[in-house]
Amino acid sequence: MGTTSFGFDEVSSFGFDEVSGNDISCEANEDKEDKFHDSCAKYRDHLDWCGNEAWYTYDFNSARDCCACNDNNGEGPQGTYSADAAYQICGSQEDYDRVMNVQTYLERRGELARIHTEIAEEGPQGTTSADAAYQLRASQEDYDRVMNV
Repeated sequence: MGTTSFGFDEVSSFGFDEVSGNDISCEANEDKEDKFHDSCAKYRDHLDWCGNEAWYTYDFNSARDCCACNDNNGEGPQGTYSADAAYQICGSQEDYDRVMNVQTYLERRGELARIHTEIAEEGPQGTTSADAAYQLRASQEDYDRVMNV
């Protein structure tokens, strides 16, 4: 495939220095793919994938390789894209605050990815492990013990 250079047409998303007004071309590594075989082109449509280290391969790091992931690290003008996305998952102010407490934009992407992973493991209510504990002995005490961790 090779690389794709993004020019003036993509300035709202890629490679535009708002201070100088200059187009800063970005070389997207379309020949590199994550472990699910998605290239940087796919990341432009799914900015929430940026920074998810679990998807990296030896040759692929979305934060390094994808222009879309480096547009102010994809955090938008207020720097809240990942925090907003975290809030939308379960409507949790705690998740929003957790992402905003991370100092760098790129690390915010990683924190969002960790929240996604946790929810995938524990379900949207965060009770998958507690539910399984309850099922072992039909014990509310076991359920409560897991939920108190």
